[in-house]
Amino acid sequence: MKSIGAGLVTILVIFATACATGTGTLRLGVTVDGGSAESVVVSHESISDDDLSEDPVLIVKSEPSGARVMLDSRFVGRTPLVVDNVKPGEYTITVSGPGYRPYRHVVRLRSGSRTTLDVTLRLITGYLAIAPFERDVEYAIAGTAVEEPIVELSVGSYFFRARKFGYRDFTRLVDVNDSATTYVSPVFEPAPLAVTSFRVSRRILNPANPGLTGTLGISFEVTAPGTAEVEIHDAGGTKIWSTHVPRFTTWAQSTSWRGADDAGAAVPDGPYTVVLTVRDDDTVLSRTLSFHVDRSAVIAARSLWSVGAGSMYAPTTDTLPRFGTQLSFSAGRRARSALAPAFVPITAAARFGLGSGLELGVLGRIEAAEADGTDRYGIFGYGSFGFYDKGHRVRVSASAIMAAGYQSAPVSGPESRDRFSSPFGVSALLPVQLGIGALRITVGPELAIAPYDRVGGTPDGFSPTYSARVRAGTLLDFGRIVTAASATFPVPLPGDSTPSRTIHSGAELHWLIPGTYLVVSGLVFSALEPAERISWGGAAGFGVLY
Repeated sequence: MKSIGAGLVTILVIFATACATGTGTLRLGVTVDGGSAESVVVSHESISDDDLSEDPVLIVKSEPSGARVMLDSRFVGRTPLVVDNVKPGEYTITVSGPGYRPYRHVVRLRSGSRTTLDVTLRLITGYLAIAPFERDVEYAIAGTAVEEPIVELSVGSYFFRARKFGYRDFTRLVDVNDSATTYVSPVFEPAPLAVTSFRVSRRILNPANPGLTGTLGISFEVTAPGTAEVEIHDAGGTKIWSTHVPRFTTWAQSTSWRGADDAGAAVPDGPYTVVLTVRDDDTVLSRTLSFHVDRSAVIAARSLWSVGAGSMYAPTTDTLPRFGTQLSFSAGRRARSALAPAFVPITAAARFGLGSGLELGVLGRIEAAEADGTDRYGIFGYGSFGFYDKGHRVRVSASAIMAAGYQSAPVSGPESRDRFSSPFGVSALLPVQLGIGALRITVGPELAIAPYDRVGGTPDGFSPTYSARVRAGTLLDFGRIVTAASATFPVPLPGDSTPSRTIHSGAELHWLIPGTYLVVSGLVFSALEPAERISWGGAAGFGVLY
């Protein structure tokens, strides 16, 4: 390492004058190696003779900002700073910050001049050296992994940890001092075999769910070499499946189960137990965890677009099981129509299974207008309860959904129309579904109550209006791939003077990427307005299904 005294600097002076005007600029660049600053730039600007009676101006900047600035022994402020109440003369400027080396510079301020000092402060550092440095050991300083034997750090105290499989962790609180090297030499003691964690990826497993959502992940951590047997036992304690985990060479171990016995036959629904047995030459350890196989616990990609989860415009009756989660995000574009400008819909949504047929969801959408339109936003939430599900090859199911939402649509005019058939106020839905294999056919009525009529009324006071729709959709669920088409049809109600006659429709495709929980989606949608005016658009998105 090259060491240069703090007083040794490299100076670059570029001096340019314009004789005709009597003005000029002096730029002084100072780089300090091993001193108090990484780089310094000093600029001196002379102005015309007419302004020579003015007081000089001093501008001080620093990286990082917020550094203290002293002019001789007087504190004048923190960077970035402009000092314009100083008299001509020679001054010592000190720029300092906690954890950084103070920088000092002597500058001569002349009448009518503007001087800029731009300083990059240098951290006060020292070194931590690890000796010996072994490649099969994991080192961390303050929780950050270390890949080299010598590390430069800001001065202070740090928690140091070294991990070597089969040995106890070595930990030490180390002090790093200014311009000094602190040495640490880990000493390892053999660790007895132990199981430090044991978990399953889900407590409710449906082997018919796609990919990882239908897989029981089994993971555990150990402290020393050994082997393991992982077994699945049924409610009577009979072993139905097992696998051998070969000799451990690291802490984390894992395996998985897809819901079949040792002969490859699907196991029936019911309670099961994972039995873990870990052993070495001297020790045998056993751990157990319970879970359920439940093929009614459907975890599948569904749209969160309008109201409820399902196809874009028709919610399905299946709900996520307890702890089931889906997060989704999409962005797209709707083309300009006769009634509205083009806009970009951006949607983020989530749904959560609560168990016993209950599911909650929330959706937020921003509709960013491209040209002469008005940006809009909305937020919606729903609760779904699946109360009926009968049949085997042909299944009939039903659910009840309550939804509420707010949209920032204008009160009147064409743009007051709902663009995505989402609730404004409160709505109730009763979807009924017929399921045959991968096919789901859903039909359901919806009754909505808005606090006022967005088309003809005003938002002053409470003047509820009512509207009704029928939502219908067809969905094909092939596990990793889900495709659907759906639509909403307005139903005029007696006494409704301004009924909406817009028909919304959409088609979609979702793909669960193999070996992951990531879902990618493509959607197209349209709205058929009165007098056969149609608008259309598309969107792409991604999400997480767990």
